[in-house]
Amino acid sequence: MNHDSRSKKSGRIPGSYAYGYRPRPGAPGERVIDENEAKIVVRIFTEYVSGRSTRDIAADLTRQGLPSPGATRHKNKAGRTTWNHQCITGGRHGRGIIGNELYIGEIHWNVRSTILNPETQKKQKRRNPEDRHIIVKKPELRIVPQVLWDRAQKVRSGRAIHMFGPTGKPRRRPVIPRNNEHPLAGVLRCGVCNGNMRIAQSSRNGAPRAACANAHQRGTCEHTRSFDMDVLLEDVSSKMELRLLSPKAIEEAMRAWKEERKNDRKKNSEHANLERRLRTLTTEIERLSYAIANSRRKPDELLKRIDECDVERETVKERLRLLGSGSENVIPFDHPKFGDRYRSEAKRLVTALKINPKAIETRVAFRNLIDSIVVHPVRKRDALRIYSVPEQRFPF
Repeated sequence: MNHDSRSKKSGRIPGSYAYGYRPRPGAPGERVIDENEAKIVVRIFTEYVSGRSTRDIAADLTRQGLPSPGATRHKNKAGRTTWNHQCITGGRHGRGIIGNELYIGEIHWNVRSTILNPETQKKQKRRNPEDRHIIVKKPELRIVPQVLWDRAQKVRSGRAIHMFGPTGKPRRRPVIPRNNEHPLAGVLRCGVCNGNMRIAQSSRNGAPRAACANAHQRGTCEHTRSFDMDVLLEDVSSKMELRLLSPKAIEEAMRAWKEERKNDRKKNSEHANLERRLRTLTTEIERLSYAIANSRRKPDELLKRIDECDVERETVKERLRLLGSGSENVIPFDHPKFGDRYRSEAKRLVTALKINPKAIETRVAFRNLIDSIVVHPVRKRDALRIYSVPEQRFPF
């Protein structure tokens, strides 16, 4: 029996530890119950069984400032008290707090396997048959009473069937596009908390709808309304020419550009980010090319993605050329052609948005010029309140 098998049989757990536990000092792989976190775990199960939604539970925990999963486990999350409802439900695989068998004193091994998709060269998780699962009993690690656990699983199954049908398995809705397929994806910000707005659902006509991520996932923002992104795009397109080509807008863009150049002189952050993005895009194109060469399916979607990556890669190369090497000075602040170049790019973008707003070139140009679009909450059927922020890294 190898070391890994002996560790499994003895109930030792390698790697990180679940919420409600902490490592036993001097005993690698062993866990002890953290009493403070264990109380929160029991509270989550109790409220879940009572009928509360995971979003409401997460919002209450956040408001009370209780430490969230990872707050004591990861340096970049130290002291974090923001809860996401997904850490309770566990997303598509249900591996959150509600589905963690360790809370009833069971360690489950070999539940899933990682396979390599030969067509896409991406790793994918697959659930193993029940007879291949390895279960080790550790009653001293039980936090949740069995009755409470069983009731929670019953509620969970009922909600899944109500939401997804008889199978209870979630299916991705085909009407929601990937994040990079809409010109506004990735640039919308909430006018209340300044957080990101993400594609959360879809309209009846299939158009993606954006909502504040903090409000939708964490319950930490009051801006709960979602917005049809196609309607937002129409409004932005109609106002963009007036907003971006006014003397005031050009002056603001120039001021922001100067400030960013000062920062780049000190740390060359943009140059490093662009180099990193260029490597990522090159790797992605190579991976997709390999997938096309070894796939039996129609490569239309893969070719479309290659075109997107190639257009963005050329844009990144151009920006790198204009910035020069990391050791060189950037273009002087008083560059005489800034206004002309900015005006030309803005006009080109306005025209492209009117002709074909979802073309690859249009999306790239849009994101090169616009840093963010802030969406403020309004009453139903009121006119939208939107304003754009010019891109602070506008290159020559």
